[in-house]
Amino acid sequence: MIHRQERTQPGLPLNPSRIGCRTHDYKRHGTTGLFTSFNTLTGKVIGKVANRTNSKEFLSFLMLVNRRTNPNKDFHIILDNLSAHKTKAVRDWVESRPRIHFQFTPASSSWLNAV
Repeated sequence: MIHRQERTQPGLPLNPSRIGCRTHDYKRHGTTGLFTSFNTLTGKVIGKVANRTNSKEFLSFLMLVNRRTNPNKDFHIILDNLSAHKTKAVRDWVESRPRIHFQFTPASSSWLNAV
């Protein structure tokens, strides 16, 4: 069976004065959150799949990464601008661990391909 992405709006048909087109976005029927940590030097990936992408799940992932990494090394986490990355609970936890540094990507960019 072939699954096609269901677009949010119907596409516009081809006609003599215009090429056919469709929207860039699609309906997301059941999504999963993926949190990953990628060591660019070694290629090691620490990942966690979650049903939600809220600050509680993100903080749980940060604690996992903190436990699995060398406590004598700083680490920089590259993040998109998801609101879960910026809550007071997350900020407080990170501020109490000076070896952890957040780097935020510009809006509409992605580091998923690197992972």
